Amino acid sequence: MNTILRSVIIKKYLEGKGAKIGNNFIVGKNCLFRIQEGSSITIGDNVIIGDFVMLNVRNEASLIIGECSHINFGSRISCFRCINIGKNCLIASYNNILDHDHVFDLINPPSTSKYEMEKIILGNGVWLGTKVHIGKGVTIGDFSVIGANAVVTKNVPASSVYGGVPAKRIR
Repeated sequence: MNTILRSVIIKKYLEGKGAKIGNNFIVGKNCLFRIQEGSSITIGDNVIIGDFVMLNVRNEASLIIGECSHINFGSRISCFRCINIGKNCLIASYNNILDHDHVFDLINPPSTSKYEMEKIILGNGVWLGTKVHIGKGVTIGDFSVIGANAVVTKNVPASSVYGGVPAKRIR
């Protein structure tokens, strides 16, 4: 199936779930969309979703992807509460953006039904290098860059460069 036909079919599927999708929405091969009823999805104009990307949006969760943003090969966005990706963002391959953690304590086994959830915000013009993990509750300011393989657990101010595990300011 060619890219244009695939993109039109997926756009119609998402709109059937109540999503608002802008013009020139392009979707790569073998993407997985898990969209539950009651979720809210808004995708701006000129958004490109690369091959093998997974978007998971739970019931009552909100996913916003701003115009001219690109989500590349093998990335995963899993939204249980709210993920807001700004305009002109570049998300490289194999990124994980998850607004939730599984609840775990020493008395009960790890849960697949109990989660701690906090909103994630990526400002405008954010660039995530390859294999970055963004954890729940993180805000990344406008025009910031996160280096490859970083694990972001705390907020990142605007116009900053962060990298490492856990991510720290580089400049």
